Amino acid sequence: MKTLTLKSPVTKGERTIRELNFQEPKVKHILCLDACADKESYGADLALTAALTGEPESLLQEMEPEDWHRVQGVLAEVYGRFMGLSSEDIKEALSPPEEAEADRGSASSRS
Repeated sequence: MKTLTLKSPVTKGERTIRELNFQEPKVKHILCLDACADKESYGADLALTAALTGEPESLLQEMEPEDWHRVQGVLAEVYGRFMGLSSEDIKEALSPPEEAEADRGSASSRS
């Protein structure tokens, strides 16, 4: 699906990662959320990230906040796909409000 290069490499023990390789999401990945009491928690997002990348949660917990924010953008796309949203809907939902309004304005001026 996507490779995300980390701005800050993550090291745990002797293992260092510089990028996360996300697999194409399948139902088997989203099922990892069944074990999470709160499906809207960072713990649930961490579990899904581990399932999609094959990296252990203990390693992913060492990420810097800036990289974690970027991971959450990838997860938003995954959640959107499971909710049946189109790529355009997901892109609009992830855009800052000013960009989304500008996109709508330029689309209506072309009509």
